[in-house]
Amino acid sequence: MKIVLNGALLNRRYSGVEISIANLASALAGSNENTGDSIQFPVPAEWDGQDITAPGFETVRIALPAHLRPFRIAWEQVILPRRVARERADILHCPGYVAALRSPIPVVLTVYDCQALTSPGFCRPANRLHYRLLMPLSIAKSKY
Repeated sequence: MKIVLNGALLNRRYSGVEISIANLASALAGSNENTGDSIQFPVPAEWDGQDITAPGFETVRIALPAHLRPFRIAWEQVILPRRVARERADILHCPGYVAALRSPIPVVLTVYDCQALTSPGFCRPANRLHYRLLMPLSIAKSKY
């Protein structure tokens, strides 16, 4: 099985979600050594984290200014679905609240909390809008 783990949220700014994504990738690296499965981890070139390498795990640097939300959203919604199709991936894990809605393959979605929906006053306006629009659609799109 070929899995793509979306690392597009990783950029110059680090919060709990980004730490969780990086830790998930580190934990998965090598976990599939004897399964024949492969995991591809596309991350922005600007991410200052170390490339994660292990048997069956590949970190791929992509040209994406992830710190600029509109570019990241466009990449996730337009380029990522094309990428998983081109790579002939079997499953896409979107670990940052929002799925690639046009993904031609099954999507696993991680939603850490619903704060942007339930307590919008604690979130930046851009986050409120982004998650209010895309989280319900992402949840409906996800298979797991």
